Amino acid sequence: MRSPHNFTIATDISINALKLARCCCDSAVCCDAEMLPFREIANLVICAEVLEHLLNPLNCLKEIRRILKAEAGAIFTTPRAKTHHKRDKEHLHQFDVDSLSDLIESAKLSLIAIETLRIRLFLRIVPIPFKYEETLIAIVK
Repeated sequence: MRSPHNFTIATDISINALKLARCCCDSAVCCDAEMLPFREIANLVICAEVLEHLLNPLNCLKEIRRILKAEAGAIFTTPRAKTHHKRDKEHLHQFDVDSLSDLIESAKLSLIAIETLRIRLFLRIVPIPFKYEETLIAIVK
């Protein structure tokens, strides 16, 4: 979100995703989430639906901790693990409240809150127009 008081940077490994992000961010940087090309610059990091795709999500959390300014925070979202579903090819990891909490603790971030949200997704590829999905949201410092 552009604001005269904030400078927003979108990061993604996908050039196509960054093209979409340019409309609502001040800058877009193509990079690996496990090796961020920044110094301590961030007042807030939002890492949405990324951790489950990474080979080593702990490296991503450590990188985010490294670039956060003192007293800054981060918000992470990831699909909540479903015990009755098999993993898909895109998601290398599944998280529940305990495993996401453990990952955050391993990265030496302080967990402020973690909740499960039930969100409604619009899917164009199935005949049912809406689907409910559970997503974990974690706020850290």
